[in-house]
Amino acid sequence: MSLKKLHDALSSISAGQKTGNLVFLVKEVSSKRVGIGTFAFDKGKLVRATFQQETGRNAISALLATDVPDMDFDVNFKEFPVTSEPDPGIPLIADLMQQMETRDQPKKSPNINLQNEVLQLLVSRFGASAVAKVDAIAQKISPTEQPVTFLDKCKSFVEMTSGKAKAEKIFAELYEKLKNQ
Repeated sequence: MSLKKLHDALSSISAGQKTGNLVFLVKEVSSKRVGIGTFAFDKGKLVRATFQQETGRNAISALLATDVPDMDFDVNFKEFPVTSEPDPGIPLIADLMQQMETRDQPKKSPNINLQNEVLQLLVSRFGASAVAKVDAIAQKISPTEQPVTFLDKCKSFVEMTSGKAKAEKIFAELYEKLKNQ
């Protein structure tokens, strides 16, 4: 999937210091599946993100993890005042654009077996359901090609059952290992 249209829209919104919502539609041509997302901007700064059922940083990770070759990608920006506070986990537009540019470039494989490390953390807490969930996530998001996105998705699984603070504590060491690679 080409993120060029979204990248160009982000560049224009940032440069023009625009305020409003960017709505984007992701459509897989062969199965007619549709994903819808929105980015809210205040004076050219990204303040809120949604994609599919995710919000904030998880929404951006889900969007960047979408990788189906026959996708159509449409964007539409509407200017209007933003009335909500910024989401604290939202990156700067420049950082998001850089992630989009490097998304399809080959990445080095981490020296750790990330999927096994996650399983070791979660099996004692969640049992067989952890194995099934981590395997399902790994089939959608490669732990070797997209390690941070993979960890983000696994962490969101734990957040649903144990809360955000506990999930961050559980995954902190793995994020640190990736950072130091």
